[in-house]
Amino acid sequence: MNGTTCRGRRFCPFLLAVAVLGGCDPGPDVSPVVARDSLGIAILEIDHGQIERWGQIQESPEWIIGDEGSFGSDLALHDVADVEVSEGVVWIAHRSSQEVIGVPLDGGDVVRLGGAGDGPSEFRRLSRVWGVGPGQVGAFDHVRQRYVEFTGTGDLVRELQLRTSSESGDLPSLYRVGGDSDEPVFYHALVTGLPAAPTAGAYRGRGPLVRLVDPPDTIAWLAGNTTFIGDQMAGVVLFGATSHVAEGREGVWVGDSERPEVVMWSEGGEPVRIIRWNGARPQSVTASRRDELWDRLARSSPEGDREMVDQLRDVVPFAETVPEFGSLRASPEGLVWVGQYVDPEYAMLEEPWPAQEWVVVDVAAETAGTIKTPAGLRVLQVGRDFVAGVHTGALGVETVRLHRIEFDRLSENEG
Repeated sequence: MNGTTCRGRRFCPFLLAVAVLGGCDPGPDVSPVVARDSLGIAILEIDHGQIERWGQIQESPEWIIGDEGSFGSDLALHDVADVEVSEGVVWIAHRSSQEVIGVPLDGGDVVRLGGAGDGPSEFRRLSRVWGVGPGQVGAFDHVRQRYVEFTGTGDLVRELQLRTSSESGDLPSLYRVGGDSDEPVFYHALVTGLPAAPTAGAYRGRGPLVRLVDPPDTIAWLAGNTTFIGDQMAGVVLFGATSHVAEGREGVWVGDSERPEVVMWSEGGEPVRIIRWNGARPQSVTASRRDELWDRLARSSPEGDREMVDQLRDVVPFAETVPEFGSLRASPEGLVWVGQYVDPEYAMLEEPWPAQEWVVVDVAAETAGTIKTPAGLRVLQVGRDFVAGVHTGALGVETVRLHRIEFDRLSENEG
């Protein structure tokens, strides 16, 4: 990595940090969701082409944070990393200031905790936030690999120092499972990022998913981002696969975007549940699609950056196929959300998130449906009847929003 160079400005952070689901038409008597058991593992198999749309997200948000006339209207938000709505407070992991921001929905005073630094209550790269009880919040520092909990007045009440790794890329993270009444269970993913030396092709690191008990228990192995190291540059392979992790009620859901499948892990060496869906034949990343990406970057870049785009065109590799999915979320009520892959240009150009199609699975009811989230909204939290996240406008202004779901067809387990 000491020899890595990147002459431009705009794309270096992306490079170094850095599917539509389909189905065939079965006979009319075939259920779109089939539940079965294999050696004690519960499996749901979904025919995506046959499941119905469950409803739609209300276009107008129920509330907005960071907009004039709204909650926290004086907040200037930028680089929101995470959001969680809990106990009437919206907790925001605000990476640009390295602060945890708490916004009460009853109009109370905004709380600011942390800040940039290496002190006991400071962060170097704030990446996650959790509401952990009335007036309390937990947060995770990705660089320091450190979990902390604060009271609403800023008192430090819990800290957990985790193992660090010099090979870790963006994926390694902490996952917190458990409510207020039970002691939480933490899961820690340590997955290598970039290869240690130049490679002839794409590289995917591999690392453990560890349940942090005494003694720690490795319950699964995860593949990391698809990356490369060339003679002059290193970064992610465009359209490359990665692993996604989301907290569930029993443990964590894990999916490798190379496959149309997500798996629930809790403890021991065997998964608890598996969700699979039939996708269309993998979509190829064609030469015309690669040219389209570079042409779009060139058109959207300042004139001084266009030479750099031409340089990137010659050295940055592409995956052969588009990933099967791009987002994974889960709600405390047992809903699993699997989101359509979002093309890499949106992150590279820092453009508003596009409207995103989701397959939503009610695990307990063994049913599934589809929902589309609004353009501009990057979903960071899902509930039984809402989605919340960060919205980016056409001018790059960020706000935090909650949208309610209007159900056309309720699952049997609704309510």
